[in-house]
Amino acid sequence: MGFRITTNMMMSTYRYNLMKSTNTLSDSVNKVQTKRNFNSYAEDPAAASQAFRLRRQWYQTSSQLDNTDATYNKFHTGWTNLAGVIKDLSDANGRVSAIRGTSDTAGESRTALALVLRETADSVVESMNQKVGEQFIFAGNDGLNVPFTWNKDHTKLYYRGVNVNAGGVAKPTTAEPAWGAIDETKGTFLPENMPSSSADADEQAWIDYYRDQADVKKLEIMSKEELPLDMGMGLKEINGKLVNGSAFDSALRGVSFLNSGVDKDGDPKSLPLVMRELADVFQAWDEDVDPQGYNPDLAGPTAQGLSKTELEEKANRLLDKLNAAQAYTTEKYVELDAKSSFLKTNSSRLSTEITNLNEQVLDIEQINLADAITQLSWDQMSYNAALKIGTQLLSQSLIDYMR
Repeated sequence: MGFRITTNMMMSTYRYNLMKSTNTLSDSVNKVQTKRNFNSYAEDPAAASQAFRLRRQWYQTSSQLDNTDATYNKFHTGWTNLAGVIKDLSDANGRVSAIRGTSDTAGESRTALALVLRETADSVVESMNQKVGEQFIFAGNDGLNVPFTWNKDHTKLYYRGVNVNAGGVAKPTTAEPAWGAIDETKGTFLPENMPSSSADADEQAWIDYYRDQADVKKLEIMSKEELPLDMGMGLKEINGKLVNGSAFDSALRGVSFLNSGVDKDGDPKSLPLVMRELADVFQAWDEDVDPQGYNPDLAGPTAQGLSKTELEEKANRLLDKLNAAQAYTTEKYVELDAKSSFLKTNSSRLSTEITNLNEQVLDIEQINLADAITQLSWDQMSYNAALKIGTQLLSQSLIDYMR
């Protein structure tokens, strides 16, 4: 016995197939319009998973490129500023060095050289206080605050509030008190049982020494502080500490570029302070005013009470140290140049990697447009044929309507 297929049953099957053709055509239209192989994870789980991993890597690499470009801009600006510093130093040092061995040089000339040295020292500090955007370039990991400041009479230089000339206070010869100590991790003075306001001369000497040593420790800490950034070098931590070489240190520590502390002669190591002391010597060394070669009215604080012989000795000593300080800053300038070159190379590498990742993503997600248009044409023809069948071949009988 055969199974009778009614017109209504045929219409139901037709509507179901027509809906499938409609959905197929809609998918083909979407693929042509979006140029994507899939628009949901369920359409192609394997390709979608692979595309997700590639896109996540693409975003990470883009972030690394942004970090690299921002840091390069900072380092390049710092490098440019230091280039100006090196030029100013070369010009000033060339003029100052001409005085060596010429004790008969006019006092007026030395006074002019003193002015050049002071202006150059100020310009060095001003160059180290430059900003990129809202960040100070040479402020270490505290880019919101100005790194270098002078005291009122420009005799002391401070780096983030700490005396750059720290280390010059001699250790007292009296017995060390039990109430003083230095916090080695923070560089702070710990007066645990220090007398409040009744410190005698010996105790005050130890207080001054402890505070000076605390400043030395602070400068040491600030000269080693880091500001690590992810720049595509395999950022990794072990036990909460970054693995060396897996991140780029983007901190530029101004105190490291200009040096700090004092040497065995008690002279400053910092370039601006060496120049200021040499300026004090030249300004005081003036035979035109005094036959002994000393002008007390013009003497700076570091040249008070020195004779002509002592001025000459100090001038020659400081000239050597000025050359050493300039060589030190020049060496730091070369290191900064090398780091800037690395950042530029790293930026090119990351840009190439982003391009490659984008191509891989497109290979997975982007459809072959020719194939998609061909499929769309076929689906459109199938849909039109289905409509034609529905309008020309199928018609309901009176019995179907009566049901």
